[in-house]
Amino acid sequence: MRKWFVVWLLALLPVLPANAQGDGIDLPTEWYILLNSGVVQRYGLGAAGVVTVTPPDVYVVDFGIAPDGNWIAYRTETGLYLDNLSDMDDAPYQLEGSTADVPPLRQDAGQTITWGQDALAYTTIYGARVAFDIASGSPRFADIATSAVKHLSWSPGGTFLAAEVENNVWWIYRRNGYQMDLAGALPSSFGTDWLDDGRLVFAPAEGGLYVLDLFNANRQVLLAEPPQLYRQPYVRQDGAILVFTRPLDDEILGETGAFIQRLEPNANGVYDVVETSANAVDMSGLKWAPRGELLVAFRDGGLNLVVNSAEGTFFVDIPVDDVVAYGWGPLRPAPVRGVSTPGDVYFRAPDPFGVLQVWRLNEDAPIMLTQAISDVNGYAIKGDQLAYASGGGLWMLSLNAPDPPAVEFAK
Repeated sequence: MRKWFVVWLLALLPVLPANAQGDGIDLPTEWYILLNSGVVQRYGLGAAGVVTVTPPDVYVVDFGIAPDGNWIAYRTETGLYLDNLSDMDDAPYQLEGSTADVPPLRQDAGQTITWGQDALAYTTIYGARVAFDIASGSPRFADIATSAVKHLSWSPGGTFLAAEVENNVWWIYRRNGYQMDLAGALPSSFGTDWLDDGRLVFAPAEGGLYVLDLFNANRQVLLAEPPQLYRQPYVRQDGAILVFTRPLDDEILGETGAFIQRLEPNANGVYDVVETSANAVDMSGLKWAPRGELLVAFRDGGLNLVVNSAEGTFFVDIPVDDVVAYGWGPLRPAPVRGVSTPGDVYFRAPDPFGVLQVWRLNEDAPIMLTQAISDVNGYAIKGDQLAYASGGGLWMLSLNAPDPPAVEFAK
């Protein structure tokens, strides 16, 4: 059995000033950090704490989290492995041996392993490689030959793969069965992000902000006029675009200073500038966190969370040294009010300690049904009986009895 190491997250995250974010920082989702010691740690939500999610006897080089948050892919000197985060007792599955290679570049928090809908892409010394049918037991592979890749990004539907190489050059590939065909290129862009499955927002060195429409003969649509410089665009879930910006000839801000700007589409589909921050920030090592409410400053192996508000920019130091890379889990769905359901709704979600449990959503509030010690990996309901799998065993629970004990009936 693999040992989990838990440290309370609330003790690690210093509290912001009272006029900033209230009592503390709320992470948008689970945060994964790879340390120079070769282990990946997960910073959970609420009181979930910090957990080591990779085996203690391996040295991890890089990693990527699956879109559903249930799997981690990581590389060691012996190969590429997939591990189930919902059942840490399971042995990792080796997807590829030493031919999986190692990332030639690890800088600026670039993603060197990234999951698509049903494929996994990772950087190699000769460019990149894509593994298809990764859950079949007989994966297929396609190689992408290019210069050293520092960042990979799938489009939301998994149709396209964007690869950033040195000097801010981007190559975009389209999936064609078990092949990856070159579909487009950007001579320069300081960051990109996907607007949808076929449109990529980019920020060229000479200024301006554009969309590359890969489904429409690579048509380029202007979002914001040059010579204003734009850097590191981020597309929010609601379609708004956050981006760093400054005038081209601004001598006061310097090369790394910029303001944060928000653009939103109007009724005609044209993006308008709706807000620009009053305070400039230093863009060095800054990357957007999911939802765009926080930024992460990754500088000299250290991490800071950055909150930019109307009252100023606040930096919160994360007391973790020798950070190699980091990544995020999937965003949780936004709360919805006033939704009627024909009956009770059952779902899995973490308890306050980060353990996946079975919950029931009644008319007024969710109720946690199970009190498992380890994650509930699956469950079934028939009548007033709930059967669930946890910790390598099968358990039965009566839904109608008051405070019913869970009975293990198979192991």
